[in-house]
Amino acid sequence: MLVAGGAAAWHLSRQWLRSVANLEEAARGLSSAELGLRRLFVPADDAELAALANSFNQLLDRLEGAHAAQQRFTADASHELRTPLTVLRGEIEVALRRPRSAEEYREVLVSNKEEIERLSRLTENMLALAHVDGGHAITQRELVNVSELCSSVTERLQALAGEKRIALQHMDATNEPLSVNGDRLALERVMTNLVENALRYSPAGEQVTVRVSKSPPWVEVQVIDTGGGIAPEHLPHLFERFYRVDKARSRVHGGSGLGLSIVKALAEVHGGSVCVTSQVGQGSCFTVRLPAA
Repeated sequence: MLVAGGAAAWHLSRQWLRSVANLEEAARGLSSAELGLRRLFVPADDAELAALANSFNQLLDRLEGAHAAQQRFTADASHELRTPLTVLRGEIEVALRRPRSAEEYREVLVSNKEEIERLSRLTENMLALAHVDGGHAITQRELVNVSELCSSVTERLQALAGEKRIALQHMDATNEPLSVNGDRLALERVMTNLVENALRYSPAGEQVTVRVSKSPPWVEVQVIDTGGGIAPEHLPHLFERFYRVDKARSRVHGGSGLGLSIVKALAEVHGGSVCVTSQVGQGSCFTVRLPAA
């Protein structure tokens, strides 16, 4: 009986090791191109191996999602970079075909400057997202007075609001100091992106309001505009990278489709969230919620 039992145990252990070896071989043979096509076989007669295979397949699912997102980002970034570079090259080539007046050269340089500024904004936004993806979005945490921060942002953007002939105001729903524990520069980028976005797409004569309030356990910042609003089919995609409601209009206004993605990423890094409500013809409201300190 001991010999028979030992033989059975030896046979079972060899089967188990062979199954593990098969799983290992299958895993080693997977390439990035096969992430969405192949999964490890899940044996029905061995609970431990089934759990191991299922865990590995779940890991593959996550890797597939990350790989697909990286591919989309690379393709979109390449497209976004190519457009201003093509414009720059074309304008310079045309300008060099024959001698031109000083005024004509000046017009070319002004146009080139706009494209370079667009490239600079795009590069800064891509770098910000790279920091988020790499886990380096927050360099230090401190107590940040949200009302003071929003007041500073609105004051700094008054010149842009004036150029657009838009009334920009900051208001507090309470006299109570509202603070969060976070990275001041990252939170400033969140508010700046939202206010700039509202100013960029609101027509002249409209109003943008930055409202700070408390909704325990959150500090809420709402950026409210009275512009044209956003159609319902676009709302679920607004925070996706490189998503733009109107690509032609976004290019005219200098948008790259990354600003709201950065807002969402930085809000979530701080343990918060961002959402949007909008009605066509009446305006939009972006709400950032951050854990109160």
